[in-house]
Amino acid sequence: MLTGWSACSDSKAGPSVGSKAVAAGDTTGTESGDGIGGDGSGNTGNGNGDSSGGSGYSALDPAVKGNWMKPILGNCINAEEWLVLAPPETLVRTLIDRNDCGPHSLAKVAGTMKILPNQILELTFQDKAAYQQWKRTAAVLDSVVGVPEPQLADPNYKRGKRGLTMLAFVRGTTGGPFVRSDIHQTVIEKPKPLDTKTTTNVQLLISPPPDTAQDGQACTMSATISAQYEPGGTEKITYGSEKLDLPCHFSVDKNTGWLRIVADGHETSLAWDKLFESKGLWKKYSSQVGQLLYDSFRPNLLQPPEQRGVLVSLATLGWYYEFINEAPTSVK
Repeated sequence: MLTGWSACSDSKAGPSVGSKAVAAGDTTGTESGDGIGGDGSGNTGNGNGDSSGGSGYSALDPAVKGNWMKPILGNCINAEEWLVLAPPETLVRTLIDRNDCGPHSLAKVAGTMKILPNQILELTFQDKAAYQQWKRTAAVLDSVVGVPEPQLADPNYKRGKRGLTMLAFVRGTTGGPFVRSDIHQTVIEKPKPLDTKTTTNVQLLISPPPDTAQDGQACTMSATISAQYEPGGTEKITYGSEKLDLPCHFSVDKNTGWLRIVADGHETSLAWDKLFESKGLWKKYSSQVGQLLYDSFRPNLLQPPEQRGVLVSLATLGWYYEFINEAPTSVK
């Protein structure tokens, strides 16, 4: 089954990104949340938005429209995940496998998409193996600068300029926390019934606020990361939550105007690995929850200059490139 490809990508990588944001913020200020343990209600904003750039919620519709592809490389893995998104409802997902350890394949499935409040992009589809639903905090960027060029299997592919990230953090009100939610549910009927649901939530406070940040200024990054794994049936639900307070610093890219917020010593993802090890988090939680917590956050973030209510994660997991060409219909 090919539904687990995303977990095989190099989630530890941390390229740089730069550009201005795609859209001005939506000033609704609403924050309905998908809480741990179920779809709960979150906080409600005051509707005033963020005085220095709106609430930060991108106008994903129609900005999200297009052909988006994530290359997935690893040991015996040479794959592509294509998402063709056409608001308000259309989704086509194509998985291409060109690995060196087995036969090549192409699987294409149609589904539906919804754009929910707080930049939550909901994608639902059902292939031969499983029904899947993703709800992820998303942002569209009008260009991606500094990200390594993807290794493309077909030299005829034509890259666009934009990027789509499913690892965005958004803020509803001035001074409020930046939040990110990720819910993934998979239902498999054969070879045996299986219904799993994973939920991660991140709340992030940065002091002083990024809106007034100066190049080289010191800051504090307080992150609460939570995760829950629901295996379905009578198996035990496992949960984990960690509060991290990390000294950080601001820096401004003079060429793009992007603000970078980095926990001290976390310029590369190796520091995140060491932090997990030093706190014993892999042993503290179940393997599923530990992996969810690990993937949910990196203390190395960017803020677009014209979208003060949005932070962008530098982890490659969840990043898609825009392409002018459509997804292939066959592979050799």
